[in-house]
Amino acid sequence: MQAEILFYVIIGILVIQYAIDLVLTLLNAARFGDPIPAEVDDVFDETEYKRSQQYKKENFRFGLLSSAFSLIITLAFLVFGGFEWVDQFLRAQVQHPVGLALAFFGLIMLGSELVSM
Repeated sequence: MQAEILFYVIIGILVIQYAIDLVLTLLNAARFGDPIPAEVDDVFDETEYKRSQQYKKENFRFGLLSSAFSLIITLAFLVFGGFEWVDQFLRAQVQHPVGLALAFFGLIMLGSELVSM
């Protein structure tokens, strides 16, 4: 029962982190259309500022898609035993505990980078 509780706590943490990040991102995106503040009006060019805001909007849309996809992949990896499969695979290859930990996290980070590309 203890492992099951930990499993749900991990899933809860991932979902809560995603929700908080989403709220903060949406709050930031609500300000993308704002004009240049008067304090820095002489520093920024109006056309460059508008191009920058347009870039932020496109980057925002891609970020929403990317983070949702990453959450889905991570949850699927948890639910379908992907971490256990990686652990069992590496235990057959690496005997030293420190090497095992390094190989495990290295393989997980490599997979994460491939998915994020």
